[in-house]
Amino acid sequence: KKENMNQGARLYSNNTHFVFEPLLPSSHGPKLVIDRATGAIAERSDWTMDYDARTKPIDVAGIMGIVKLLSGSYLVVITGKKMVGKVNGSEVYKVTGTSIIPYVEDNKLTISQTADEAKYKAMVDWVLGVEGYYFSYTLDLTQSQQRIYDMSPQVKAQPLWMKADNRFYWNRSMQKDLIDGKYDAWVLPVMLGFVESHTCTINNISFGYHLIARRSVKRVGTRYHVRGIDAQGNVANSVETEQIIERDQALTALVQIRGSIPLFWRQTPNIKYKPKPLLHGTDIETVGSFRRHFDELTKFYKKIIAINLIDQKGSELPLGNAYEIQAKQYGDNLKYVAFDFHHQCRKMRWDRLSLLMDQVQDEISKTGFFYVEKGQIQKRQEGVFRTNCIDNLDRTNVVQSLLARYSLVDQFLQHGIFNNPNSKIVDFPDFELRFRNVWADHADAVSVQYSGTGALKTDFTRTGKRSRQGALNDGINSITRYYLNNFADGFRQDAFDLILGNYTPSIAEISPFKKAAVGVVE
Repeated sequence: KKENMNQGARLYSNNTHFVFEPLLPSSHGPKLVIDRATGAIAERSDWTMDYDARTKPIDVAGIMGIVKLLSGSYLVVITGKKMVGKVNGSEVYKVTGTSIIPYVEDNKLTISQTADEAKYKAMVDWVLGVEGYYFSYTLDLTQSQQRIYDMSPQVKAQPLWMKADNRFYWNRSMQKDLIDGKYDAWVLPVMLGFVESHTCTINNISFGYHLIARRSVKRVGTRYHVRGIDAQGNVANSVETEQIIERDQALTALVQIRGSIPLFWRQTPNIKYKPKPLLHGTDIETVGSFRRHFDELTKFYKKIIAINLIDQKGSELPLGNAYEIQAKQYGDNLKYVAFDFHHQCRKMRWDRLSLLMDQVQDEISKTGFFYVEKGQIQKRQEGVFRTNCIDNLDRTNVVQSLLARYSLVDQFLQHGIFNNPNSKIVDFPDFELRFRNVWADHADAVSVQYSGTGALKTDFTRTGKRSRQGALNDGINSITRYYLNNFADGFRQDAFDLILGNYTPSIAEISPFKKAAVGVVE
């Protein structure tokens, strides 16, 4: 069995070819050769080439993929990586640098096509610069621990890309040529999201604490541009978050999900600070998409506990009412819980979140968590909490971290880290601080990818208190979001669509920059 990407490669290039040579001395595998003129890819053991003295070989961590723009193909390689931790024995890396190399230097574009190409290239540069790309050579980061352990031996033996969860496989479209050619050892799945990993100690017991967030590639986009559901049942800002505890040969994990309110609604950016959300779509369309959304979720997670944190008055009320109607019609696998976060926690009374926790206490116990010991599954998570607010950012982050905290006590009891069911995380200040900061970092990462700024309300997540300074920081982030939503989100939206293969530039088509407002692709 070949190691994926042989843990990196050296890239040689001249005017005619790119050649990747495995980095590990123990790897005597073939080189990967790409013809720059034709785009043809081949594995060759006997390949030698005249290297161009001007282009020094570079070491790359992996091939992100191939992007096709107006002038032809561009090779995208990962030039920087940083190990962020080990999860279940596998090293996990954050992408810290990429390089985009054109196949052909001398293109035959017109002046206006060259201008368009520069805009597309800027989009690729921007989207590759988004914080939060992660990969592993040996662990399938796109899959939860429960899904990995539930795989058959035949599936486990497959290359990483083949067993990856396509919902969270961000560079699959870019790797199409490598996948089609069956160059499995060179195909490295990358996910967008968040990973933080720490070794912690409680009661003189050492354990690994990991938090992983996976952003879905479906209905991807920026805050006001992409809301709600689509005809296939995909929702905006869909993220799976997994909290993992490892001790000796035992591992526990809790999965939660977030996603936009699963109805047809929009919140078109305008000069108003907070545009009004508006429902659209026919009843038949809404019922169909709502059912498709939850049918897929129940396939992956079984029972869904949907926590809706939006306002139960004003402009958000119609969304809440419509969501509740659909949820009641769906069936027994969906439990709907409405909690007006802003009303209940007004005047900084965030202690009142305990009212919500009391409401879902039974579900926390019933869904449980995944538990494996010495490679044998002892317990599965039976159901998942799906939390949303309007953006699925700030209010959602706070509630997800509270659900994680409740589960963590049960996970610690399972590992023998706690012996008393009445033990509390807060009684262990070092770990309490670590827990709060990891969840606040997670909130910021998820928020930046969707809204362009860090999360609001993270002062509560980091300290357990709502502060005046925190409220002031929220004001600054809100103003930045307002600017991005009105003036920069079109560009960011197009960049995501380009990299995911939702839009392919073509010389045969009229320039989209001429058809639409400046910088906005239809």
